[in-house]
Amino acid sequence: MKTNQDTKTPERTSEAAPKPAELTSEISTMVTIEAQTLLQMQERLAWLEANLSDANHVIDELFQRVDKLERQIRYLASMTEAPSAVRPLSEEVPPPHY
Repeated sequence: MKTNQDTKTPERTSEAAPKPAELTSEISTMVTIEAQTLLQMQERLAWLEANLSDANHVIDELFQRVDKLERQIRYLASMTEAPSAVRPLSEEVPPPHY
Protein backbone atom coordinates (compact mmCIF):
# COMPACT_ATOMS: atom_id res chain seq x y z
CA MET A 1 0.00 0.00 0.00
CA LYS A 2 1.08 3.54 -0.65
CA THR A 3 1.04 6.19 2.06
CA ASN A 4 0.19 9.81 1.65
CA GLN A 5 3.35 11.83 2.39
CA ASP A 6 1.45 14.68 4.06
CA THR A 7 -0.84 12.76 6.41
CA LYS A 8 1.10 9.49 6.75
CA THR A 9 -2.07 7.48 6.27
CA PRO A 10 -2.40 4.50 3.95
CA GLU A 11 -3.96 5.18 0.57
CA ARG A 12 -6.19 2.77 -1.23
CA THR A 13 -4.90 1.45 -4.54
CA SER A 14 -6.69 -0.47 -7.21
CA GLU A 15 -4.24 -3.38 -6.84
CA ALA A 16 -5.54 -6.40 -5.06
CA ALA A 17 -3.41 -8.05 -2.41
CA PRO A 18 -1.36 -10.94 -3.82
CA LYS A 19 -2.65 -14.40 -3.13
CA PRO A 20 -0.63 -16.77 -0.92
CA ALA A 21 0.17 -19.05 -3.86
CA GLU A 22 1.55 -16.08 -5.83
CA LEU A 23 3.67 -15.03 -2.84
CA THR A 24 5.02 -18.55 -2.42
CA SER A 25 5.92 -18.71 -6.09
CA GLU A 26 7.55 -15.28 -5.92
CA ILE A 27 9.54 -16.19 -2.81
CA SER A 28 10.62 -19.47 -4.37
CA THR A 29 11.83 -17.63 -7.47
CA MET A 30 13.72 -15.11 -5.33
CA VAL A 31 15.38 -17.88 -3.31
CA THR A 32 16.39 -19.67 -6.52
CA ILE A 33 17.87 -16.47 -7.95
CA GLU A 34 19.72 -15.76 -4.68
CA ALA A 35 21.08 -19.33 -4.62
CA GLN A 36 22.30 -18.99 -8.20
CA THR A 37 23.90 -15.64 -7.37
CA LEU A 38 25.57 -17.14 -4.32
CA LEU A 39 26.89 -20.04 -6.40
CA GLN A 40 28.25 -17.63 -9.02
CA MET A 41 29.96 -15.59 -6.31
CA GLN A 42 31.50 -18.74 -4.81
CA GLU A 43 32.79 -19.78 -8.24
CA ARG A 44 34.32 -16.34 -8.79
CA LEU A 45 35.92 -16.42 -5.36
CA ALA A 46 37.42 -19.86 -6.02
CA TRP A 47 38.77 -18.63 -9.37
CA LEU A 48 40.27 -15.52 -7.75
CA GLU A 49 41.86 -17.59 -4.98
CA ALA A 50 43.43 -19.94 -7.55
CA ASN A 51 44.79 -17.00 -9.57
CA LEU A 52 46.13 -15.35 -6.43
CA SER A 53 47.91 -18.55 -5.47
CA ASP A 54 49.43 -18.84 -8.96
CA ALA A 55 50.54 -15.21 -8.89
CA ASN A 56 52.13 -15.66 -5.46
CA HIS A 57 54.05 -18.68 -6.77
CA VAL A 58 55.36 -16.71 -9.76
CA ILE A 59 56.33 -13.78 -7.53
CA ASP A 60 58.19 -16.13 -5.17
CA GLU A 61 60.14 -17.62 -8.11
CA LEU A 62 61.00 -14.14 -9.38
CA PHE A 63 62.30 -13.07 -5.97
CA GLN A 64 64.49 -16.17 -5.85
CA ARG A 65 65.90 -15.37 -9.30
CA VAL A 66 66.58 -11.76 -8.33
CA ASP A 67 68.38 -12.91 -5.17
CA LYS A 68 70.54 -15.30 -7.22
CA LEU A 69 71.39 -12.58 -9.73
CA GLU A 70 72.30 -10.15 -6.94
CA ARG A 71 74.65 -12.75 -5.43
CA GLN A 72 76.29 -13.28 -8.84
CA ILE A 73 76.72 -9.55 -9.34
CA ARG A 74 78.32 -9.18 -5.90
CA TYR A 75 80.68 -12.07 -6.71
CA LEU A 76 81.67 -10.57 -10.05
CA ALA A 77 82.17 -7.15 -8.46
CA SER A 78 84.42 -8.68 -5.82
CA MET A 79 86.48 -10.40 -8.53
CA THR A 80 87.17 -7.11 -10.31
CA GLU A 81 88.15 -5.41 -7.03
CA ALA A 82 90.75 -8.06 -6.20
CA PRO A 83 94.33 -6.77 -6.62
CA SER A 84 95.36 -9.65 -8.88
CA ALA A 85 92.36 -9.37 -11.13
CA VAL A 86 93.65 -6.54 -13.34
CA ARG A 87 97.33 -5.91 -14.06
CA PRO A 88 98.75 -2.77 -15.56
CA LEU A 89 99.34 -2.98 -19.29
CA SER A 90 103.10 -2.75 -18.79
CA GLU A 91 103.02 -5.98 -16.75
CA GLU A 92 100.95 -7.93 -19.24
CA VAL A 93 102.84 -10.66 -21.04
CA PRO A 94 102.29 -10.64 -24.78
CA PRO A 95 100.79 -13.74 -26.31
CA PRO A 96 103.30 -16.36 -27.53
CA HIS A 97 102.73 -15.70 -31.23
CA TYR A 98 104.32 -12.20 -31.12
